[in-house]
Amino acid sequence: MTPSTIPQRVGRLPTRPVLALVCAFAVALSIGPSAAVASGPPRNQGGPVQTAPQIYIDFWGPGWSKDPLNERQYLTNFVRSINRSSWLEILGQYGAGWQHTTYVISWSDTDISHRPGPDPSQDATKAEATRAAHHFGIRPNHNVEIIIALPVGGTCRPYHSWDSDVGVAFVAYPYNGDPFPNHQGECAPGARTVSHEIAETMTDPITEPGHFAWQPEVADPCDAEASRTVTMPDGQKFLVQAIWSNKANGGRGACVFSG
Repeated sequence: MTPSTIPQRVGRLPTRPVLALVCAFAVALSIGPSAAVASGPPRNQGGPVQTAPQIYIDFWGPGWSKDPLNERQYLTNFVRSINRSSWLEILGQYGAGWQHTTYVISWSDTDISHRPGPDPSQDATKAEATRAAHHFGIRPNHNVEIIIALPVGGTCRPYHSWDSDVGVAFVAYPYNGDPFPNHQGECAPGARTVSHEIAETMTDPITEPGHFAWQPEVADPCDAEASRTVTMPDGQKFLVQAIWSNKANGGRGACVFSG
């Protein structure tokens, strides 16, 4: 999801123990594989994909001293767990390194001089990505993505973009309980939001004309699809979004949860 295509995601219940019920209800309502968006299935535009993704997390701002949903641990566990998962394997058909995905390290940027407001602009978030890249000592590398995790109390506007100043991709990740603009529910439950953005960053890291990899992006056609709980190789379970597979459904394509 790029900044101009922010989706309308499903509502968020207030506590994690009820997520299994939410998932079961959502799957029961699902009507099967969704059709591709009007622009067609993802097609290779020639840009690079992440063949050896390296994921960093920046917990931005002193607001992370409050974490009512234990998002810090949940997000970190999810990123640690996805390598070689059947869910991430879907991205192999697009050339992404689903079996070479590494969680590197996280950082808590508590500097109050540049703490985020409730709805930081893309420029402000990019500036934080630049600070994080310098903190982590990252050199320009399209295989790197930095998740800029926003504290509770903002607005649900997830997206991924490219920081041309330091040559890395970044994900703007709102706190899961935060409301969607115009009172349209709340940020999606579980790992649905971050799984969407990670999948699209791996398959389209440089979001600039002339460098696009797969368009439309691989999670966008599946926004209306029900979430599902999947088990990762380490045994942990997470609620994720489906990803579009060009191979599925006899080559006609479908939204799927495993490769």
